Amino acid sequence: MRVCGKELLQGKAQKDLSQRRTYLVRKVIKERAGVKSAPQLLDPTFQGEWAIVTYSMSALALANMAFAEPELYAQKHQQLVGELVLLAKSDEIQKFDTLLWNEKPLGALKAFEEGKDARGHVGYLGHLGIIVAAHYALGSKENLELFENIANYSRKLLTKSPHLLAETYPGECYIPDNVVLVTVISLYDELVQGEEKPTKFTKKWVAKMKERFIDEQSGLMAFTVSAKGKVIQGGRGSSGGWNSHYLIHAHAVFAKELYGNLEKNFFDKLFFGLGGIREWPHGVNKEGDVDSGPLIFGLSPSGTGFSVAGALFFKRELVLNELLFTSEAAGFTVHWGKERSYLLAPLVGEAIMLAMKTVRPWDKRFIH
Repeated sequence: MRVCGKELLQGKAQKDLSQRRTYLVRKVIKERAGVKSAPQLLDPTFQGEWAIVTYSMSALALANMAFAEPELYAQKHQQLVGELVLLAKSDEIQKFDTLLWNEKPLGALKAFEEGKDARGHVGYLGHLGIIVAAHYALGSKENLELFENIANYSRKLLTKSPHLLAETYPGECYIPDNVVLVTVISLYDELVQGEEKPTKFTKKWVAKMKERFIDEQSGLMAFTVSAKGKVIQGGRGSSGGWNSHYLIHAHAVFAKELYGNLEKNFFDKLFFGLGGIREWPHGVNKEGDVDSGPLIFGLSPSGTGFSVAGALFFKRELVLNELLFTSEAAGFTVHWGKERSYLLAPLVGEAIMLAMKTVRPWDKRFIH
């Protein structure tokens, strides 16, 4: 049941992608898995994060597949992504962010529309922004105002800082979450305002990152920084894969540069065709955490999964083969009827892998 890199690159993996899509739509949208899809032993904050990422990755996958096969998916997926917007706006999904900021993120967004300053909520609003961006890209203007408000809020939030970075939670600034915001702003400026990619704001942001926050040892952007712009933790495999994936939609040249450094400094071959992305650069050995997943021979499950997008988009067939083989070995595909899924992966992992396996830039063909 394993799909190889050549099949993905040549567009010959439709059966695998379609059956994984059917499973994901059932679990995420029809059964409304939500927060309960996350392991219950996780901290409630992480449960909420996993839920909103499941929704945003599902939206990315559905939009990607619609652009790949518009006659088959465009209309259906516009409706499905609209349902994801409603699910993501629920109090249940907002709760993790609400608890840490002591206000609902959509309440903060409304206050911003009424003239108050932008403040926080990066972890939630970035992913909601991705979902509404996908809905707009698929031709629906139902959430255009929300898309515009999130983009404007995000732009204001980032430009308040001399480092063009905002806090995910009070006192905590994670660059990968800021990458999501930048992607939302870029998609808005491109799809709604008609700018060419990379947009003016994106180029400004990337220049700042290159000036201040590229980790010398890894060649990647730092993972987390202080309010004063001091690097707290350098580049990691999980964040490197995540960042290079999102930036395909915002600044493909920078995404390629980051992916190249990720492959150079983090990719490891194992045995029997297995290979993956380390969580830490070659020569550094540390434990994993909730972001990386449990490390196996130093390899990061999430870093390996996220890096499938870069290997596919930048046509690194041999590396892609090994990443897919390792993902299969770790997840173990099962096939029931018209559905396929990874037996050992959480639902968020299923959504991530489908988004990575289908990655492609979006355009304005459905927008009228």
